Amino acid sequence: MDVKLHYYSERGMVDSILHAISNPENGKCKELLKSIYDINNNQLFADDKIKIIKKVDLFNEFSLGKQGFGEPDLIIKVALDDDQLPIILFVEAKIDTFARSVTVPVEGENCYKNHTSDINFQFRLKKRFVDAFFNEKLNEKGERIVLDNGDKDKSGNEMDHTSERKLEKPELVNYLINFVFKGINKNNYKEQIYYVSLTNDDNNPYETERKIKGKSSRSIEEYLPFEKDSAEYNHLAYFKFKEIKDILKDCNEYNMFEGALDLKKNIY
Repeated sequence: MDVKLHYYSERGMVDSILHAISNPENGKCKELLKSIYDINNNQLFADDKIKIIKKVDLFNEFSLGKQGFGEPDLIIKVALDDDQLPIILFVEAKIDTFARSVTVPVEGENCYKNHTSDINFQFRLKKRFVDAFFNEKLNEKGERIVLDNGDKDKSGNEMDHTSERKLEKPELVNYLINFVFKGINKNNYKEQIYYVSLTNDDNNPYETERKIKGKSSRSIEEYLPFEKDSAEYNHLAYFKFKEIKDILKDCNEYNMFEGALDLKKNIY
């Protein structure tokens, strides 16, 4: 009996990469990590850092609570040699380009309303989660919770799309403390956490333009989720799409990856 696994959309794209990274026969883990670049086009894991990686943990669609902070498409935790702090990557995937996967701001309106799945909102939500997690609040039982009181606009006013979000399950919070975020310096956590886009872009997606029907093109910088001078802005990163495809070409996962991008593709 012939059984074939078919992948679909963003989830399929991420799953194919997960298979490639976690399959020791491929030996592709380090190559795929080397395909990640920061917003300034620097390789996040250059050869000097690749040499000191000792462990990689992958968390696929790790739920941050139904009424909480969503589900990152992928979390990658990279443990380095003992004298180096680990690095956490929150990965958000979209089949399209980054420029076509962001919210278009509308002046005078809540720019994220009805656009909560767009990639810039998802990055913003994960940033809120990280800040809330390291703020260490307790519930009435004295248990650690993750509590966020709402997002603010540039004027400091609470935005109506974001009410209070809470992650209160003690077992999940303890798992985050003892495993996912273990080794993160709570006093300087922003230096260890990156927000990584996996989109159909061969070059830096943060340097492109967004074309809006009937209007002139606008710099993608207007749509980025973080202020330019913030630590999070400097920790935006991206997978270089062409490099991923080249790395996967000699793996079984390549057909899965391509099939996720194009449902009409014959992958038999």
